[in-house]
Amino acid sequence: MKKKILSVVVTAHNLQNYIMQNMESVFHSLADKISHCEIIMIDDASTDQTSVLLQDVASKNNHCFYYRTEFKNIGKVRNFAVSRCNGKYITMVDGDDLLYSNALAQLVSFIEQNEFDILVTPLQEVRGMPPALSGWKWQSPKKLESDVAIREFLVHKKFQGHFIGKIIKKTLLEAYPFPEFTCYEDIALLPTLLSKSEKTLYNEAPFYLYIKYAHSLSNKLTSAKVNLRAQALTIMDAELGEKWRYLTASHIIQLLYKHNDQLSDANRNRMNDILCKTPLFKFFISPLIKFSIKKKYIILKCK
Repeated sequence: MKKKILSVVVTAHNLQNYIMQNMESVFHSLADKISHCEIIMIDDASTDQTSVLLQDVASKNNHCFYYRTEFKNIGKVRNFAVSRCNGKYITMVDGDDLLYSNALAQLVSFIEQNEFDILVTPLQEVRGMPPALSGWKWQSPKKLESDVAIREFLVHKKFQGHFIGKIIKKTLLEAYPFPEFTCYEDIALLPTLLSKSEKTLYNEAPFYLYIKYAHSLSNKLTSAKVNLRAQALTIMDAELGEKWRYLTASHIIQLLYKHNDQLSDANRNRMNDILCKTPLFKFFISPLIKFSIKKKYIILKCK
């Protein structure tokens, strides 16, 4: 099979009411570059009509490939998807989100002329009615030095830990697979990828619309999810180490402040151990850390 430029991975679970609009936006985003790409569609354990709809899409388009899994685990789903991709680069799309028309086509044109490991864009969060998907305007990506990319990730302003809205070289994802988490697999892995990336680019124009539905799983923070987030932060700290701990600590403080009672003893101890190793002078004088987070640290220590 001829190597493709870009693999678009669409993952879905019980999204029969959204998946066709999602797929239509993917096709329109790839536009006339679709022959240079492939769409890998993964239905993980759906019990509604999602499988039927995706199989129908695959039967009508030879650039689409449908797979059914029963993992019920997004980390495993993403690793499975990477193993099925034939593209040099991979971008991941959740089956209830949308892409701007012609955006991926322009990014593919850029990829054909440029070499990089990671291309990051911000997400456009949408609550309520999505905007018109036409009119996306190209902006030339800028190189981010490794330290700058890691800092921006930890500060969570330009971009966050989501895997959506990013284009990543397949060989990097093969070398560093996703942890087998049911959520927060992205923030656990992205620090490693940013550390290993030899060339990271940033494009200020978001091509991805992250639709925030009232029913979204990300809105329901169960005890299991809180503890997975703690595990992801433990992995993050192990990868980034002492140099970045003053910023990693801000995420740990937020978790302890809001969800301390939901953490297992083991995870609570891990979070507190990292805080104990945090260089406090660097933490308190840093303009990158909000005053409210510094205040929460003091409150936690006074309890």
